[in-house]
Amino acid sequence: MGDWQEAPKGSLPWELNDHIGNLLKRASNLVRREIENTLRPLGMTTQQYLTMRYSKDVPGITHSDLEKFLHIEKSSVTSLVTGMEKKGWVTRRHHGEDARVKQIYLSESGLQLCNHAYEEVERVKNQVETFLTPQEADILKILLKKVIHTYEHHSPRPTT
Repeated sequence: MGDWQEAPKGSLPWELNDHIGNLLKRASNLVRREIENTLRPLGMTTQQYLTMRYSKDVPGITHSDLEKFLHIEKSSVTSLVTGMEKKGWVTRRHHGEDARVKQIYLSESGLQLCNHAYEEVERVKNQVETFLTPQEADILKILLKKVIHTYEHHSPRPTT
């Protein structure tokens, strides 16, 4: 493959070989893109969805919690939550012990939207299993967990 025209959008030609890292990246990008395409008609971004899921599972999350969870800056969290508040998806309340801290809660309409989005996202995430036998799915999960474990626990750390 020497032609730049042959590379799918978002891929460089040298990323198209069967190297495991390239295949993992391509699979991850395709799933992420499909989730984004699923959320878009609902008027929602992936970060908004993740914020809603987190605040559903842990009512009263703070801006600081979201900074860590989403790996974004404080100003981005403020903008994200303000936009969601304007849409009526979340409310902010003062923390009971520290008035400087605001906690984030899903509104009723936000909860309904979150539940609907969850069903759609799960459908996308489970789609791959319709193309695999149960045995193939089990093997793939085992191998992916092994890759994740390897990079989380055995990856060489840069020296300074």
